[in-house]
Amino acid sequence: LNANNHSYGDFWVAKFGNPAAVNDVEQDAISLTPNPASNILNIKTIAAMQGQAYTICDFTGRAVAAGNITGSNTTVNVDYLPAGFYLFSAGSRYNQKFVITRN
Repeated sequence: LNANNHSYGDFWVAKFGNPAAVNDVEQDAISLTPNPASNILNIKTIAAMQGQAYTICDFTGRAVAAGNITGSNTTVNVDYLPAGFYLFSAGSRYNQKFVITRN
């Protein structure tokens, strides 16, 4: 114990809101197909997501592509990206992992 009667192993967890409800809405907001992708990534969205900016980051967190969701079906060319794991982010809360494969 230290001077504040806390051991170095003490920790606290705080949980706010209902994340399950948020995740259910976000899961239905955007669909990425195919996954794994090779040349094209199709983004299917609900109307509320249209016009939102998106970013694609590689596994190091570096942004490798960005744009805007232009409609209910947006196509992104990913044929210039190397094979690997990527993170697609749109809006303020939507994130989805996807894979690019090469033959």
